[in-house]
Amino acid sequence: MMVKLTGTEWVVFLILSVVWALIGYYLSENDRKTLGRTPWGLPSAVWALFWFLSLVLGIVLYLIAHNGGLRRAHQQGVMPGMGVPATMARSQPTPRAPTVAEQFPAYPRPANVVTPAFELELEPEP
Repeated sequence: MMVKLTGTEWVVFLILSVVWALIGYYLSENDRKTLGRTPWGLPSAVWALFWFLSLVLGIVLYLIAHNGGLRRAHQQGVMPGMGVPATMARSQPTPRAPTVAEQFPAYPRPANVVTPAFELELEPEP
């Protein structure tokens, strides 16, 4: 079945195709900035061509390629957009949970309990 388009419909179709191509180009360049490369390493102009030819083709291919790029970035330890290893970006976990006295220092401290946070405050006995 062949669809016959009028002149006005062709103009609208071409304008929408150009808008889709610009979206594809923008998303590809955004991946280049955040992940260090475009999806599948293809130039952004090729991604614009995919989106120009078909919106569905562009979206499906982009989502597949973008997912692969995110997975690769996480495996390499690079956080998207940061360019630093993920281990450096995260704070180190504390070895123990803080005590109530550490969380709420306004409460009076028990006389017979010494917590690690307060060890520095104690003066040595003469």
